[in-house]
Amino acid sequence: MNGRKDMERLGRMAVAVVLLLVLGGIFISATLQAAGTDGPKFFVREKQVDLGEYFEGIDIAYEFIVRNNGVGELHINNVKPG
Repeated sequence: MNGRKDMERLGRMAVAVVLLLVLGGIFISATLQAAGTDGPKFFVREKQVDLGEYFEGIDIAYEFIVRNNGVGELHINNVKPG
């Protein structure tokens, strides 16, 4: 009889541990998502620009205005022409 009670107790402990892990994971996930919204946010008004027609090999310049709509320092690295 004592073995059965031990098994029941072990089963309840296992359920409690699994429940604790699931709730902890949900809490950590929600915390990380909330923290991610407070960082810098890259914003460019013009997503696409029509530069008209031009000859191949001609240099074309266009100035994009980049704004940080978030909180924190915005770092722009590894910019490459498309």
